[in-house]
Amino acid sequence: MLADIEILIKRLINKNYNIIRDAKDWEDLEKLRDKEGKIKFLSFCPSKYGIDWEK
Repeated sequence: MLADIEILIKRLINKNYNIIRDAKDWEDLEKLRDKEGKIKFLSFCPSKYGIDWEK
């Protein structure tokens, strides 16, 4: 099962997803944006529901 999770993480990283492992990572949303301004993420901690809805 852990191997499946690692495979998923690698695939998402290859698709330019940000891996959020610590809640502090949510403090700077601009750091999480891709070149088009979108935020794609996989979070291992609680995410902020509604993040970036104003855009």
